[in-house]
Amino acid sequence: MRETKNLAAAPGGERNKRRVFIASAVALLLTAGFLFYLAFHFSHPQTELNQETPDGIRPFEKAWLAWLASGAKSPLEIPKDVDGRPLPFPDAVVRYLYSGKTGPVENADAPDDADLPGRFLSWLTPRLRCDQGSLPRANLAWDDVPEVYRRNETSLISSGKADLFGATAASVLLNAPGRPAPDAAFSLKARDLAAALLLRSYRNEGYLLLETLSPVLGGKDPEFDAWMGSATVMRAIDANTGLDKIGFVEKGMALIDKAVRAAPANLACRYVSINTRLSLPEFFSEQQTEAVDQIAFLTESLEKGAAFTFTGKNLEQETVGIDPAYLRSVLVFASARPGLDPKVTGTLRVLIDRVDRFTRMIGGES
Repeated sequence: MRETKNLAAAPGGERNKRRVFIASAVALLLTAGFLFYLAFHFSHPQTELNQETPDGIRPFEKAWLAWLASGAKSPLEIPKDVDGRPLPFPDAVVRYLYSGKTGPVENADAPDDADLPGRFLSWLTPRLRCDQGSLPRANLAWDDVPEVYRRNETSLISSGKADLFGATAASVLLNAPGRPAPDAAFSLKARDLAAALLLRSYRNEGYLLLETLSPVLGGKDPEFDAWMGSATVMRAIDANTGLDKIGFVEKGMALIDKAVRAAPANLACRYVSINTRLSLPEFFSEQQTEAVDQIAFLTESLEKGAAFTFTGKNLEQETVGIDPAYLRSVLVFASARPGLDPKVTGTLRVLIDRVDRFTRMIGGES
């Protein structure tokens, strides 16, 4: 039998063992450092806001209550934290809004009128139950909802009311046991309300509403699939471990990429892809590079007059053009990202100049 030499006994074996040990230790330290960085990046901005004060009210809840007392009810003026981010809508404030401000409508079956959404909110709010981190819910079956509201459900969530209320109404109606499948118009409006929640930092609420819509729009509307991917990426912010955070990012980006492949001409999918990639920490440099490449593609398409699409009311792809002003805003946002490579910054400035030249050429203003 051939004798097998022990690696440690071979010439230089002890040195090789030390090298392996050092390399393993360095790799472990780098991995731990990366996980700590992700945890700090995603969770640090929330820490101070969520600390309770001696009176038991968290700082952002005080900001909401002060905002409500001021009478500034425009959804575009919701209070922000010290860094300018929209504050999450706290459970306590939802209860405050619903306490005595509205009551049930005595004649819910009154003829249709212009304030039907307002009457629906008045009918619905006393029946709501508020849970932290999710939209208010109501224990209502479909038959419990007055027929006039069931018949006009799309208009109830299309009233221009604050997005949280429209999304709450959509969620209650979608989750009512015994309801028929919603039509495309209602589903697409509910999708837009969920997207608005995500953009205003109602991450979990937006994700839950999209999840409710998944059986209706999943695989049928590429814009829904892209927003579902973006909402999944946002779940990394509240994940408990670094590995969970990475998992949410990878899963969400895979959903977005799948949506773009399914409808490469859909403009909304492109923008969701770009903005989600740009929102990732500096560590995901490859994703940021891909975002810049996609912006360059849209800039070239703008100059060529290429046509894109959006999901229409019947879930069919309809033609739309690129808005130069919005594309420019995306470019400006991208160029302001911290930690960008100087070459990337230079590329973005060139693209901004090209969009400006195109805008002047067609007679607009940059």
